Amino acid sequence: MNEKIVTKEDVAQLLNTDEKKLNYILFSLKLREKYSFFEVEKKSGGHRTISAPPKKLLWFQRKLYKKLSEYYVRKKCVHGFVKEFNIVSNAKSHVGQRYVVNIDIKDYFDSIHYGRIHGALKQHPFLFGDKAAEIIAQICTLNNGVLPQGGATSPVISNIILRRFDNSMIQLAHKMKFRYTRYADDITLSCNNENVLFKIIKSDSNSQSLTPEVKRIFDDNNFKINQRKLRVQESSGRQEVTGLIVNKFPNVRRKYISSIEGALHAWEKYGYESAQKKYEDKYYRNGISGENLNLVLNGKIAYLKMVRGEDNYIYRRLARKFNRLSEFKIKLKELSELQSSKLHSSRPSDGWETWIEKYNSQVKLLSVEDNDGNIFSGSAFHIGKGIFVTAGHNLIDEDGNQRSNIRIYDDGNEIVPKVLGAGFGSEMDVGALYLEDYQSKERIPTQLRLPTCGEEVAAIGFPSIPLRIPTLVSHIGTIEALPLYYVNNKRFIQVSFQSGGGLSGGCLIDKAGFIIGIMVENVYMKAGDDALGKPYGQAVPIEYFDEEFQTKYKNQI
Repeated sequence: MNEKIVTKEDVAQLLNTDEKKLNYILFSLKLREKYSFFEVEKKSGGHRTISAPPKKLLWFQRKLYKKLSEYYVRKKCVHGFVKEFNIVSNAKSHVGQRYVVNIDIKDYFDSIHYGRIHGALKQHPFLFGDKAAEIIAQICTLNNGVLPQGGATSPVISNIILRRFDNSMIQLAHKMKFRYTRYADDITLSCNNENVLFKIIKSDSNSQSLTPEVKRIFDDNNFKINQRKLRVQESSGRQEVTGLIVNKFPNVRRKYISSIEGALHAWEKYGYESAQKKYEDKYYRNGISGENLNLVLNGKIAYLKMVRGEDNYIYRRLARKFNRLSEFKIKLKELSELQSSKLHSSRPSDGWETWIEKYNSQVKLLSVEDNDGNIFSGSAFHIGKGIFVTAGHNLIDEDGNQRSNIRIYDDGNEIVPKVLGAGFGSEMDVGALYLEDYQSKERIPTQLRLPTCGEEVAAIGFPSIPLRIPTLVSHIGTIEALPLYYVNNKRFIQVSFQSGGGLSGGCLIDKAGFIIGIMVENVYMKAGDDALGKPYGQAVPIEYFDEEFQTKYKNQI
């Protein structure tokens, strides 16, 4: 912006209004008419006062916010109140650091008053005239002259006022070799060297405080430190930045996910009204929130998406369950569009032997008779509540006809399962069986995750071996590719070992012991016009089975 803003008339033109309307906003509204005040609870305890401007003043503030934002140039350290930056980008700056220091500015908005705003607007890059700066500062502040928490201009004004503070912290961070970011009043410093930490923090037996060189920057900018919120977090414990865990990657707390899971479970099992009542009883003292659980869950899942990404398997699992229960639908990517998700798990394991031994009793031999009366074998595995997963072609032929004499062998006993459904041909090659007596028995946990190429995996099942009684076998290999099937644009998981014969229907597990796929067939690289090259095993991602089960098979139980 090149126009000179000096007079009241200039301000009116800047806001696309006239002086009469501007005078009304500046002088005709009393304090009680200007703002409404209400309190919200802080996560850390206590209350925060929100000052909400009336519609007419809000209109001016929104106009002014856009204009001031054109002048403001973001510093690299600033992540609050700027487009495309948020608590996640702020947290990422400190991932994997040995020491993380959290600092909070005390009474942040109250510390930014009329005089500071007026002075800042007369300086570079604004260079507003004295009268123009006076008017703009008046529009942005309460009658007591402080910045309102809830005003439309407050975010950009606060960032403008802290430019000098940010510059000083950037210079000190460069000098001392630590990382610095700011999200509004939340300041984070991090480093890997203990000597650097001692240049930031001084400690005695009872307390911690900032070193004089760091504290001087706060004092020079007339900001006070909230001593109660000053903390040092080491990598040996949980490290948090703006509410996110940053030890390995930006993440929410486990209890955040558990709260969503618990609410969705209560909704599914007891109905919406009961789940709403349970939510209010748990989180509100008087048992009344005025909040719609449907909207609360939608918002919490959206927050999880922002933190973990839309390809994340935990987000997708919760969003899919929400979509089955709610009239509001969360739009999800098709599996064919997904990016791979890295394995993140704290489940203990001593290697593949741990899971292969543990799951021996949950993977079963399947016996089936085809249309010509030939007996062939396959595999099936238990995922809980008596539900067994297998390959669809083990249960139906290419014409969709159910095969005969389907049996599951359990400790030498031949059991006839109930066929819940199956797909084959143009549909995904998945099928479901049900054994009522297995409802309370152990299961193999599933994870709706698309693995990464090169990731180590194992398959467990009963491959056919000539002149041998079918025996449980494990194959260990790697993910070679994640190809798309041209017939239906569905995703497959291609592994480095073969998946022939009775291994069809076996489970593909990752190193954390989660099922990520169902073994279905062998494929071959083409070596020539009539020659077959290297064989690969192919699996169907378990998410496809989950889709089929929830929409088609579940109601057959």
